[in-house]
Amino acid sequence: MSSRRLIILLAIAAGILSACSSDSDSEPTPEPIDSALPVQTPAPAPTPAVTNTPTPMPTSAPEPTPQATPETMPTPRPTATPESAPLPEDEPAAWYIDMIADRDYDGCCIERLRVYEEGANFTSWVIAYQGDGLRLTGLMAVPRGEGPFPVAIFNHGYFPFDQYDTGYDTLREVRYMANAGYLAIAPDYRNYAGSDAGDHIFEPGYVYDVRNLIEALKEFPEADADRIGMSGHSMGGGITLQNIVSGAEIQAAVLYGTVTGDEAKRYEARITRWADSGSAGSNRAVDFSDRYGTPEESPEIYDRMSPNNYLDRVEVPVLIHHGDADTITPLEWAYDIEAGLQEAGKPVEMHVYEGAGHSFQGYYFELMMNRTLEFFDEHVRGAGTD
Repeated sequence: MSSRRLIILLAIAAGILSACSSDSDSEPTPEPIDSALPVQTPAPAPTPAVTNTPTPMPTSAPEPTPQATPETMPTPRPTATPESAPLPEDEPAAWYIDMIADRDYDGCCIERLRVYEEGANFTSWVIAYQGDGLRLTGLMAVPRGEGPFPVAIFNHGYFPFDQYDTGYDTLREVRYMANAGYLAIAPDYRNYAGSDAGDHIFEPGYVYDVRNLIEALKEFPEADADRIGMSGHSMGGGITLQNIVSGAEIQAAVLYGTVTGDEAKRYEARITRWADSGSAGSNRAVDFSDRYGTPEESPEIYDRMSPNNYLDRVEVPVLIHHGDADTITPLEWAYDIEAGLQEAGKPVEMHVYEGAGHSFQGYYFELMMNRTLEFFDEHVRGAGTD
């Protein structure tokens, strides 16, 4: 073989080896989804601007697209109650803040239905519990080790009933807090997932379901019902807000991309801002106003349903997260809640995330959850230790 031909062959071989080496380095193996614990690690770069100085963030599992269905989730199943279910015939007093505060709650009997996920540091189940004559479902993750554990309740946002299943809008948060040693639980509410059908005019029916969950946790041996934190996203923020103005037995509350606490503003949003989104709330708002009047016609009804008018009753510290690029729930709604709490002399901390939308992703989600964990550690895990 000539020396020139040998040189050419060697050059070709070297090129092939180089290409193979480059391909093998281009796709690093991802970490298992539950491999990371909430330990302090540096924040990833680049760092988006936020209104407060970022703190070190825990590593957590990769996140799904906002309100997307993770591959491990079951296919959503329709419920027996359509979105057009008729309104109850009761007077609107059933949904006044005073009525939510004064009524009795009989939640009990949490049962594990099936294993949902085996994590490195927890096991999660689809669960059911009883309340107001309904069988209600949800997702519960219990840390490994000896309990009872402090509790973190996560209230999910709005979904059409037939597009929701257990864990939607809350799965990342449940995993995160269970990894941090909290019994993390996300109720489905009535009409959602495997829950029974029930009256649900706007959100007070869902508030009843969350209050009954708190009662049921008092009988659950792995839950420390004297140490409960609650967080809610979007509609779930409104549910959380109604819980704390009506005396729910919790130690701290977090509002994330929350709806307004002013029912007149929310009525307007239902028939304008959200009317083209396919939300059944628009039709129900019209049904409600046909029966009881619009905010202009019956202002007292909407005032008595509005948590913002009862912020002087809040007895727990509140943490608020909101993105300034949120096109679903305006930032001004969160500012109104913050201002009302401040005016009432209540402890409130608010973080505005520059460039973040309605469902936080990446850095924003990590920072929000790190702050939430620190907040719960101070006011929930540390409750009663002074």
